[in-house]
Amino acid sequence: MGSVVWATGVSGSVGQCGMISIAKKVSELILEREELEGKLAIVQGNYAKSQERVFAAEATIAERILDNENQISDAERLIKQRDGEIIALNAKLHDYQQKTIAHKRDLSAVRYSY
Repeated sequence: MGSVVWATGVSGSVGQCGMISIAKKVSELILEREELEGKLAIVQGNYAKSQERVFAAEATIAERILDNENQISDAERLIKQRDGEIIALNAKLHDYQQKTIAHKRDLSAVRYSY
């Protein structure tokens, strides 16, 4: 990406030395600019890679949140199911206790009837 600098209208050795000095400085600045553009391209590439990692991390976090929410829903459903089973078992236990009490009364009545 080199550039050629042409200077015209200056005569004499002093003018030529000045033109050469200016041309040299311009060439140095052009090389410095090209170097900075290269560095800029690297930084922009690194930034793009960082953004990709951020987006990937956000997607992973969102996926984990959704998974956790699903696990919470499953756990809540199981708790409700177990609550229903506990209520049903308590009802059976109460029924069994009532039958046992009635059976004891019947036995007591038979014992005292003699």
